[in-house]
Amino acid sequence: MGNGNESVAYCVRVCHCAVPPDIEHLHPKNMKPKRIILIRHGKSEGNADRNLLETIPDYALNLTPDGIEQARQAGQEIKKIIGQETLQVYVSPYFRTRQTYQYI
Repeated sequence: MGNGNESVAYCVRVCHCAVPPDIEHLHPKNMKPKRIILIRHGKSEGNADRNLLETIPDYALNLTPDGIEQARQAGQEIKKIIGQETLQVYVSPYFRTRQTYQYI
């Protein structure tokens, strides 16, 4: 685990296979994502003040201003990685993760 300042972590798996062009679309390498990028939410109110967890449900904690900036920076890094590629996003229902996605 890091110190919470890490914005982007990604994993790339490359398959080097020769596949005849007429069945290229059926090859497993074309059924898998080119890469998977995992993003942790930005700094939340609960990260800044653990006492809030006593009065606010975990799912309802929002991002702090630092967390918003972390999300924006993560978005810039993702853009460098993917350029104009399309992407699919899976987001937790927690407020802070939805906000992180919004600011990315």
